[in-house]
Amino acid sequence: MAHHEFLAMTVVEGSDLSTDSKQAHTEQRDEVIFHQTESHSSAGALLEGYIHLLAIINFGFTLQAAWEASGLAIQFSLLNGGPASLIYGSLLAGCGSCLIALSLAEMASTDPVVGAQYRWSAQFAPTSPRFWGLFQGWMTVFAWITTSAASLAYLAFGAQALIALNNPSYTPQAWHTTLLMCAFIIPPVAANLWFKRIINWMETVGAIGHGAFWVVTMIALGVAGSRSSNTFVWGTLTNDRSGWTQPGVAFGIGLLPIAFPITSFDGVLHMSKEVKTPKLNVPRAMVFAVVLNSVMQFIWLLVVMHRFGDPEVVANAPGGMAIVGVYMSATNSKPITTLFVVFQLIILFISLFNIFASVARLTWAFSQNNGLPFSIFFSYVRGPFSS
Repeated sequence: MAHHEFLAMTVVEGSDLSTDSKQAHTEQRDEVIFHQTESHSSAGALLEGYIHLLAIINFGFTLQAAWEASGLAIQFSLLNGGPASLIYGSLLAGCGSCLIALSLAEMASTDPVVGAQYRWSAQFAPTSPRFWGLFQGWMTVFAWITTSAASLAYLAFGAQALIALNNPSYTPQAWHTTLLMCAFIIPPVAANLWFKRIINWMETVGAIGHGAFWVVTMIALGVAGSRSSNTFVWGTLTNDRSGWTQPGVAFGIGLLPIAFPITSFDGVLHMSKEVKTPKLNVPRAMVFAVVLNSVMQFIWLLVVMHRFGDPEVVANAPGGMAIVGVYMSATNSKPITTLFVVFQLIILFISLFNIFASVARLTWAFSQNNGLPFSIFFSYVRGPFSS
């Protein structure tokens, strides 16, 4: 593929194009990139629209896995901010993410592209569009790479906590975590290399489990858990456990594990070229996913805090994973606790397939625009990997 300058497809700075001209320009830009891709490899198949509305809704819905991810990380929030970070933080993260998603949905309804944020920055920035496009591209790609690593870490920590729960003699080691992360990464990578079409049916399974397990765990905690006081749930701000003594700082740190899954709603955007009728379906899927996940996360955390149980049991939970202590305190049963944690791990594992699918397409698109080192290597997709 011939080299082309980064984001040469953007509107020339200072030009005054009509709406029709801009639309024609966008179509011409995408056509150029499409032909460049096909001439270099058979990756044109990657742009085929085969994902229908329900599948992309399920994709975004499961990708965030908000209550599962935040549940596996509540120990970090309990040490920094406590219940205040969990309850008020989920409200703050949910409302903020929904507002941002609405803004991005409007952009996607006019120009649904795989590059999304960096493409729009380069196209609409009033000054230095190529710089802002490159800057946004690096920010977005790096953010998704770290998101992939965080999800793998949650899965590894969860697996180690279950081993420690059922085998008290087990002592988690850092190298165990690394090996588990390597093991969890293999299936989603293989699926995204050779079996991308399984995403459609996997999202249905993941979405059903995402909703069903949410209901089951809340009913179990509501029925069996011991009630916490309203003061504990709504009025407790912890800032003397982790070394961060300033309340604002502690609250902010505790907010991070809660905001982490909710802010991944843009993953849907990077699947745009494979979605049928993307100008309609991508915005709908993104907004639906973030609103529903925000509501589910808040309600689930509210139930967990109201049925928190014995703080000593939670504090001494196997593997240091607080949710294991919450389930044990409520059910007093290792098998049931194991089952509930497995519920969360399964959905978080399925979300990995979505995360890898999204970040792979984002990286591919950014490489197509020469945004990364070795862009020719990363943008080249050989025949066996393009379908």
